[in-house]
Amino acid sequence: MVSNAHPITTYLDLIGEQNLADDVVRQVRRFRTRSGSVKVNLALGELPRPTAWEGPLPGDPYTGLLAVSPSVDYLERAWDDAKYGRTSEHPYIEAVFPTVLEPGIAPEGKHVALCFTQFGPYELRGTSWDAEREAYGRNVVRTLSEYIPGFDGAVEHMEVLAPPDIAR
Repeated sequence: MVSNAHPITTYLDLIGEQNLADDVVRQVRRFRTRSGSVKVNLALGELPRPTAWEGPLPGDPYTGLLAVSPSVDYLERAWDDAKYGRTSEHPYIEAVFPTVLEPGIAPEGKHVALCFTQFGPYELRGTSWDAEREAYGRNVVRTLSEYIPGFDGAVEHMEVLAPPDIAR
């Protein structure tokens, strides 16, 4: 059998416990996964111009995936923070702007940014996601503003979904 579903879903739901040996069921039940992803959803009043874009807006920089990962060292530092139970000071960010291609999902002239970010430990050391959620979201916005001047001023609303939120 080939499956792109989560291993627990594949074994226990699709194949079914009744079709598996007891030791396989026991091992699958012990399998733990915890995402290091933090989703930051943003409502934007406008689309500011990225520093590297000279064409008209909204234009190409907003029709694909915008990623912030300037170097392998940057990504390694982002992972190191999470490895030690902290949110990433310099997070890896992948952002999409669906309203550029589908403007009807936001009020006229407004936009949405969906940011898939790395790395956020499932459990934070010495604090909680409830205490850190807002600061992490502001950090993602600050980071995007380094590449898109004025981005922070365009944010009208922010929702941060931490790993425990995503797991639910």
